[in-house]
Amino acid sequence: MADPLATTVHARLVSDIVTLRFTPGQALSENELASEYGVSRTPVREAVQRLRQAGLVEVRPQSGTLVSKVDLARFREAQFVRETLETACIELALSGSTPVAARDIAAMRREISAQRQCAADRDPVGFVRHDEAMHRIICALSGHENVWDTIAQSKVHLDRVRHMSLVTQDVMRMLVRQHRAIVDGIATANRKVALAAARQHTRETLRVLPHLIASHPDYFSPMPAGDPAADSA
Repeated sequence: MADPLATTVHARLVSDIVTLRFTPGQALSENELASEYGVSRTPVREAVQRLRQAGLVEVRPQSGTLVSKVDLARFREAQFVRETLETACIELALSGSTPVAARDIAAMRREISAQRQCAADRDPVGFVRHDEAMHRIICALSGHENVWDTIAQSKVHLDRVRHMSLVTQDVMRMLVRQHRAIVDGIATANRKVALAAARQHTRETLRVLPHLIASHPDYFSPMPAGDPAADSA
C-alpha cells in the first residue's frame, strides 16, 4: 500500500508539472522538493518513482531528475481516449426517451458561468477546475459515474498541452463558447449538435499543437517522422 504522505506529494508534483510550474526539461532536486513540501526525502523519492513510471520525469545519471518533455505519442493517445469516451457518454445520455434532468443542465451552466468569470480574472488554474467539473457532469449523464476518473488518469500528458494553450483571455472565452455549444446541444436533446460540438472541443489541442511546438520547441520530445504536427509547425 502506498504511503499516504507519498500519495499527497505525488498529487502535488503532478499538479505542479501539469500546470507548468515545473516546466519540461527542468531539473528537480529531491532535497529542495522535500523542503518546499515540508516532508522528508522518503515520500518525495517514492512520488518521483511513480512519476517516472507515468512518464512525467526521467532520471539521467549525470543530470539527475528532470521533468520529462511532452511525449507526443502519449498526448495523442490521451486525446483519443478523452474524445472517444466523452462522445460515447453524450451518445448514451441522449439515446433514451428521458431528457437530461434540468438540474444537471443547470449545474453545467453554473460551471460555464464560473469559467467565464475565471477568464475575466485571467485565472487559468481556476478555469481548468471548473472546466473539468463541467466535463465530469457530462460523463456522469451516461450513467457511468466513474468515466471521468478514467479519462483523468490517462490525460496528464494532454493536460500539459492544455495549460500551455490557456495563455490569453481570448482562448478561455473561445472554450467557454465551445462548452456552451455542447451543453445547448444536450439541453435540446440535439444529438448531432452536441456530438459535433464535443468533437470540435476535444480536438482543440490538436489544432493548436503546431503553434505550441513552434513557440515552445524545448518543451516537446522529438516528433516521429511523418507526424502531422511536424509538417505544419
